[in-house]
Amino acid sequence: MEERWVDNQGVAVHYLMNGDFGTTKVPLLILPGLCESADEYKWMLEKLSPHPCVVLSYRGRGKSARPKYGYTLYDHIQDMEAVTKDAGLQAIAMYGFSRGVSYMLGYALSNKSAIKGMIIGDYPALHKTLSRKWLSQYSYIPFPGSGKEKAKLSYKVAKALQNDSHDVVFWEALSGFQFPVLVIKGEGSQSFISKQDMRKYEWYLPIFQPMILNGYGHNINEDKRICDIIKKYLLMIER
Repeated sequence: MEERWVDNQGVAVHYLMNGDFGTTKVPLLILPGLCESADEYKWMLEKLSPHPCVVLSYRGRGKSARPKYGYTLYDHIQDMEAVTKDAGLQAIAMYGFSRGVSYMLGYALSNKSAIKGMIIGDYPALHKTLSRKWLSQYSYIPFPGSGKEKAKLSYKVAKALQNDSHDVVFWEALSGFQFPVLVIKGEGSQSFISKQDMRKYEWYLPIFQPMILNGYGHNINEDKRICDIIKKYLLMIER
């Protein structure tokens, strides 16, 4: 597993590469959830090996730099573009989990020709404004890991994310995706995808593949089957 950083206009973005990049297999770019880091996906890269995979830590997360400003949707898309260019990725497949889906969709709109497939992990086709209630959980946390065991963001980064967040609706844009899209929904009320959202995905996506994972709600990455599902999908798009 190779650890790298790339400079995106003065912001050092951390990412990991694993697998055999000398094959003809389509590399997988993994987009973590809002507060997650690349290191939290090492297990997935190892499970998917030898398939070539890349996962990044967005600015302000993990080992990436924490600028005072610049946490818009566009800033995150630029981080992704910097990573794909530095890693030498051309044709790619993508897996986005939770809010990583909105970053993935934003990236896809500007890079349609490079995308061979997409897996949507339990999130609607929306980029949502982060509320003050969401921000309050990070109060008085000077740096990640302090104050509260589950905190992965400092208050300053969380505040910057909240300030720069805004609503973006992607539903109609999905009709331009001419590649297979697997939409994975968690079961029950804890899922972030509603039944109405699934109907919208079916309506707008030209090549729609639905899947419901039982027992894990929103946390579909905790399901032991997730890597096998991703592997099966990657084999399908390479046929």
